[in-house]
Amino acid sequence: MPNAYFDFSRNERWGLLILLILAVFLFLMPFLSPLFTSPKLEISPKWAEEAKIFNTQLAIAEQEEDKYKSFANSYKNNYSNYQPRDYSNDTDAKTDNVVVELSVFNPNTATKEEFLKLGLSEKVAYSILNYREKGGQFRIKADFAKIYTLQPADFERLLPYIDLPETKNPAQVAQADTAKKIYNNNPNANNFNHLNPNPSEKYPQKAKNNSIVLDINKAQAADFEQLSGVGAGYSNRIVKYRESLGGFVRIEQIGEVYGLPDSIFQRIKTNLSCPNPQPKQINVNIATAEELKHPYLSFGQAKAIVRYRERQGGRVKNLDYLQTIMELDDQKKTAVRIKPYLKLD
Repeated sequence: MPNAYFDFSRNERWGLLILLILAVFLFLMPFLSPLFTSPKLEISPKWAEEAKIFNTQLAIAEQEEDKYKSFANSYKNNYSNYQPRDYSNDTDAKTDNVVVELSVFNPNTATKEEFLKLGLSEKVAYSILNYREKGGQFRIKADFAKIYTLQPADFERLLPYIDLPETKNPAQVAQADTAKKIYNNNPNANNFNHLNPNPSEKYPQKAKNNSIVLDINKAQAADFEQLSGVGAGYSNRIVKYRESLGGFVRIEQIGEVYGLPDSIFQRIKTNLSCPNPQPKQINVNIATAEELKHPYLSFGQAKAIVRYRERQGGRVKNLDYLQTIMELDDQKKTAVRIKPYLKLD
């Protein structure tokens, strides 16, 4: 009879088993849940900021891409049938509204304006002038065709107007050959001009005078041509640079001349002098940025000087203070180089 209390029916036993299984499942749930759920990612503030920046840059890139596509479509619609213009036979276009006037000319002496009036482009005119500046000479008509930018059609059109012989005089050619042979056999000869029928020939050349000393502020272009390695082109550039500077204040400025090789400057350095420099000076206390125009100053640096003067009450008291201006504190030492060309009164 007492055992009846501990006797379970079949249904009760199944119920206890289910409860036991549920209890075990509930006990193990915290340990099993990570297997069935994705871990929560935590984004640091730094990553969030970088992601924001990236999204912003991506949006800007997409906008630029849209602009490019719009421009490409517009270009395709407007210029798909564009054909480049042929200027080789278009005289009027090459001369930019210059009236073409065919007349007799000597390519050794004609000016840029004269070449333009002949119907040549500025590019061709500059090529001719550059060729002459480097010592080139046109001795016969055929030599004019050596200009590489000159179109064959232009050469044929201008051929009757070139004021040069058709061919070299045989007698002159023979004498020139004789002069060349004598010059080659006598490298120390100073002057064979009496044998040279054409002084423009590169041989024989008159010996340079290496004993002269030139005042770089007074010498003319012809004077500089007496120096070794200095031709008409370089000598003219030296004079023009002196004028743009307002005068030289030291010999080293010759080495700043555009295109002049340092080897030539070092060779002629002993032939140069600068005994009494008196450069043209600009009043820094009243000059505008435009009036401060100088090879040593950019327009931005000129404006910086004007701003500095205004901060000083409208007057610079000492030129040495210009070195404190940030725009003049560069590797070229602009403040030091420009100082001789400035004044305060």
